[in-house]
Amino acid sequence: MTSSDGKRRSLLLAGGGLKVAFQAGVLQVWLDEADIEFDHVDACSGGAFNLAMYLQGYSGTQIADAWRRTDPRDGVSTRMADLLSFPFGRSLIDLDKYRKYVFRRWGLDEKLIRDSTRAKATFNAYDITRRRLRVFSAAEFSFDVLCACVSLPSWFPPVPLEDGLYTDAVFVTDANVDAALANESDEIWIIWTVSRRPEWLPGVINQFFHALETAANGHLQQALDRIEENNKVFKAGGVGPLGRCIKVRPLCAEVPVQYLIVLGADRLHRAVELGVAEGRAWCDRHDVHFTPGTSCVRYDDGVTLEFHDGLHGRLTRASDDADDRRHGVAVDADLRLIVDDAGLFATDPSHRLRLQGHVVSHLFGGGRAEVLDGTAHILVADEGDPTRRKMTYRALLRDDRGQRFTLLGEKRVDSGRLGRLWTETTTLRTRIVAGHVDADDDRGDHELVAAGTLRMGVRDVLGQLFTTRVHGPRLWPKARGLTRYGAAFAGNLWDVYGRRFISYGPF
Repeated sequence: MTSSDGKRRSLLLAGGGLKVAFQAGVLQVWLDEADIEFDHVDACSGGAFNLAMYLQGYSGTQIADAWRRTDPRDGVSTRMADLLSFPFGRSLIDLDKYRKYVFRRWGLDEKLIRDSTRAKATFNAYDITRRRLRVFSAAEFSFDVLCACVSLPSWFPPVPLEDGLYTDAVFVTDANVDAALANESDEIWIIWTVSRRPEWLPGVINQFFHALETAANGHLQQALDRIEENNKVFKAGGVGPLGRCIKVRPLCAEVPVQYLIVLGADRLHRAVELGVAEGRAWCDRHDVHFTPGTSCVRYDDGVTLEFHDGLHGRLTRASDDADDRRHGVAVDADLRLIVDDAGLFATDPSHRLRLQGHVVSHLFGGGRAEVLDGTAHILVADEGDPTRRKMTYRALLRDDRGQRFTLLGEKRVDSGRLGRLWTETTTLRTRIVAGHVDADDDRGDHELVAAGTLRMGVRDVLGQLFTTRVHGPRLWPKARGLTRYGAAFAGNLWDVYGRRFISYGPF
């Protein structure tokens, strides 16, 4: 089968544990919004979940919505005997609840998947009995095969099939490029969520997954190097060993979800939305046309939060001479941060808030400027790296004389050193420029009025805690909304400062 544009395409749904929720978000973009067709789809490890839904006929959005409705705790089950015998038991956890509940909630049907003609499909598992990779076709699909594909050694028990024991193939391959080559594909599209960070964190859990990353990344790179050498021969006018020039189109991302230890649904759902955002950004970078769609799942819980940021310091006027710059001009900002919906905030990777309030300083003609409109983004990933976070502020100001200014601020939370947590989360590098600067205006040539640093003191932080207001219909939703906001905030800080204990937080 060939796609409508004449190209044969393979899609490799690489593994990554629960990180494949991000993969589902990308599928919403590639399959539905960009309307990309694939002749062959291969899945390893957790990617097999998404391939099963794809073969059943689900759209990309339906696959993403299945993850949007999933709580990672729904699939956690174990036997007391295994816990009591740890570390000598058969495994830490098992897949019984996935079989009984999660697959049913996703609407999976073994027969529909076996009979699917949507695309050629390959599932990968490791055959312990024969010590080799086993590739299953859609016609061989069963829930036992699906569980075998995702049964990571030591975490899950091996799965007995008719001809032997099987487990996750991740230490052999986490994206079967050979299956795509066997399909004679012209293009190989890959969604890769296994971490590629050059680090080796302490601890047994971290290092187990570092070993997994070493094997997965190493085998993928070997396959990509082979394709690159083949393509060089073709570009030089020869005939490569693979018989054709092959284009590889990878989307690789650092996804702030632990592979298996995820206790909060919001973090999993945030990974889905991050996949949507990264999928669209990837399409923009590669000139792939898409039309943004919508999901039927809503995270709203109708709870609004508001709290105050008190910021103080001295900013230096751009027009001052050297002597005056040493002293600067006092600035006191009282900003009210408003979370319009705690549920949306907890699941939206942009973590957007509204700003209100005022700023007092002699920089303004009347001494005080009101915030007409403003936004803040709290602890968002810096350039796609979840271990480096930042907070950005943009407040449109107008003073008593009608003059307009814009306050632009940034807190960089990126050292990873616990001793710097206070300084990094309370220090706002600030610029005030003339006129109003829109959110999408990144020219950087606006007239600078003043620049410097504003800080929150201990009293300001305590005041923020005691002045927090929660608005909602009832006590329980209000408490849950506040908890979700706090978990999202603390979880993002964990990604920077706590990941030496577990790489990416569970909440």
